Amino acid sequence: MVRLPGYAAVSAVAVDAEAGVVLAGDADGRVTRWTVRGAALPGLPLPATVRAIVVHRPGVAAVTTVAAQVLEVPTRAGTARPLPVGPLGVGRDHAAAAVPGGGLVMVDGAAVHRWTGRAEPLSADAPGATAVAAVAGTVYVGDGTGRVRAWTVDGAPRPYSEVFTGPRSDAVTALTTDGALLSALTRDGRLVVWDLTVRRSPAAGPQPAAAGREVTAVAYGPTGTRAVGDSGGALHLSGGRPHSGVRLDLPGGGVRGLVWTGPDTVVAATADGVLHGVDLPTGEAEVLTSRRAAFRGLWAAGDGTVLAAWDDQVLLRAPDGRSAPLRGFSGSGVRTAAFGPHGEVALSYGSVTEPRVLLWAGDATRTPPRVVRTDHRLFVASLAFSHDGRTLATGSDDRTVALGDVRDGAPRGAPLTGHGDTVRALAWSAEGRLASGAEDGTVRLWDTGSSEPGLGLPLRYADDRPVTALAASPDGRELAAANGPFTVVWPFGATAWTELACEVAAGVRLGPDAAGYAAGERLENPC
Repeated sequence: MVRLPGYAAVSAVAVDAEAGVVLAGDADGRVTRWTVRGAALPGLPLPATVRAIVVHRPGVAAVTTVAAQVLEVPTRAGTARPLPVGPLGVGRDHAAAAVPGGGLVMVDGAAVHRWTGRAEPLSADAPGATAVAAVAGTVYVGDGTGRVRAWTVDGAPRPYSEVFTGPRSDAVTALTTDGALLSALTRDGRLVVWDLTVRRSPAAGPQPAAAGREVTAVAYGPTGTRAVGDSGGALHLSGGRPHSGVRLDLPGGGVRGLVWTGPDTVVAATADGVLHGVDLPTGEAEVLTSRRAAFRGLWAAGDGTVLAAWDDQVLLRAPDGRSAPLRGFSGSGVRTAAFGPHGEVALSYGSVTEPRVLLWAGDATRTPPRVVRTDHRLFVASLAFSHDGRTLATGSDDRTVALGDVRDGAPRGAPLTGHGDTVRALAWSAEGRLASGAEDGTVRLWDTGSSEPGLGLPLRYADDRPVTALAASPDGRELAAANGPFTVVWPFGATAWTELACEVAAGVRLGPDAAGYAAGERLENPC
C-alpha cells in the first residue's frame, strides 16, 4: 500500500503499465506518481481538484480538473501542459478514456468530447453522461439513469441505437471494456457486466417481460395493437390503439398462444390446456375449451375462426362457438399447425424419424387432407402460409426453412439455410417477405421470390435465448419476436430500414453494419 502525503481524498487513479508507474490525483489538485514497486517519483501540483486521469499513450497521461482544464502529464517526471480539447463543463464530474489508435474521449455530464491530436476537438450533446470507456471505433457512455449507450468515434461522436441497461437503474460511476466484456460500476455499489462478443443488431425495439418471466406468445390486432403473453400468465397490450397499456392476468400457468378474433377480443391458450376468450374493454375472460393435454399452438382466420392444437387433437372453433375436429386426423404427436388466408390448414405431426405434414385445402372439418412432401430430415417445428395462400413455409429441427406450393405440394426451390438450430417460428409480410426465428436466438429475413433469398445479416438481440414466436403487424412494417425475456420489434417491410434510418437521422446512427441489414435498400441520401 502507498499512502499519499497529506489528507486530501483521492479522486482519480491510473496506471501506465508499460512504464510501470501509478498516478493518483487528489482533491487538493496534486498528481502523485510512484513506481509499481512503491518508489516515489516527483509529484506535480495542479491548479484545481483532479477529476480524471487516463494514460492515452506510452509515458503520457491526460488529466482533467474541476476548472474544466485538460492537461497532459508525463507519467514519470516533468511538468504539465494544456491540451486544446475544448470547453469541458466547469465543476462537473469528468471521465476520460483513451481511444485505441490515438486520441481521447471525455464526458462532463452534458457532452461527449473527442480530441484526436488536432487543434479542433469534436463533441456532441450527451445529457447526463457520467462515465466513458473505449475500444477501436466505439465508445461506451454511461449516464445518471444507469444506461450505457454505444457511440461511434468515426469523426464526431454519434450514438448508435444500441443501449445497455442493468437490472435496476442507478447512475453509472465507472466503465471499462476490453472489447469482449463491458463492465459498469453504479452508484449503489453494483457491478454490471455485458458480453459484447454477441453483438446486438441495430434498430431493435426491446420490451422486457416482468422479472424472471419469458415472453411466450405475441400477436397483432387488426388496428396494430400488439398482444404479448408471458410465462407467468400475464397478457400485455401495447403499440396501437385501442387497448394499449392494458394488462390482464390469466389463470392456468403461462400463456402458450395468442390470437385476435376481432378488434376487441383475444383468445389465449394457457399451459394447463385451456382456451380463454378475453373481452378487452371489460377485461373479463371466459373458458372456451379445456383439455388435459400439452398445448401446441393457436391460430386465427380473418372471420374469427380459431385453430387450436393440442398434442392429441386439433380443433376448429367457429365464431359462433361450435368446435369440430379436423377430418381425417385422429393421431397424436402433433408438433404445430397453421391457418391459411382462405381456410387452408396445415399440420405437422409424427415421430422424429417419420415427420409428416398434412394439408387441408378446403373446409378442414369436411374434406380429407393430403400429405405434403418436404425435404426436411427431421420434425417440422413451424408452419406458415403466405398472404396469398399459395405458398406454405416449413421450419424444421434440421435448421432449414422450406417452401412448398399449396396447390400440388411441390417444393419451391432449395431449402433456406443459415440458422444454427431448430426453426421455431415463421411469419410472412404481405409483400412476400418471410421471417424465420430459431433456437439459435436469431431472426432471418428472406425474399422468397429472389434467386438469392437471404436478406442481409441475421437479426440479434438476446441471442442466448431462443426466438419462439413471430408476428407481423397489419401494415407489414413491424415484426415482433418473442426472444427470451424480451418482445423485440424489428423493421420488416421492404423499405422499413430506410424509413427508420430517416426517422433517427437527426443524431442517432443505426450502427456500422446498417447496410448489411438493409439489404436491397438505398441508405445513401435516402430521405
